[in-house]
Amino acid sequence: MPGKPAQKSLSKKKSTPNSEVAAAVGLLEKLMAGSEPITQLDLDTLLASLQGPSATDGLTGEQADERNEAQQIAFEAMEAESEAQARKLAKRALKLDPDCVDALAVMNNDLDARTIRESIAGLRKAVAACERSLGTQSIRENAGH
Repeated sequence: MPGKPAQKSLSKKKSTPNSEVAAAVGLLEKLMAGSEPITQLDLDTLLASLQGPSATDGLTGEQADERNEAQQIAFEAMEAESEAQARKLAKRALKLDPDCVDALAVMNNDLDARTIRESIAGLRKAVAACERSLGTQSIRENAGH
């Protein structure tokens, strides 16, 4: 039948324990409906939910820059054309940030793990690095997302 397609409601999605996300969903519904004015608080809430926890939260500017640089180098390692280049880049990233999860994954998955046991050990190391970077509470709150 021709006509206007039914608009799906975002609020029918599975609820999350994170109140910022719930508030952002409410704001997005308000924006889609266009019936209520949007306040600065609404926009701040949406921005906070989009930014979420960051691996640079609580770091000095220099530490955050090093962590961001390490992440960019890890991305380059993922796209490297040779194992030697990938190893060199991943090690460089890990010198800047020993908890760079993507660099640890490159070293584990692509280069160093030769057995399933070694792979599991390397992945455990990457998960521990992630928990140190984001915090266990953030990991718990965002599990499954």
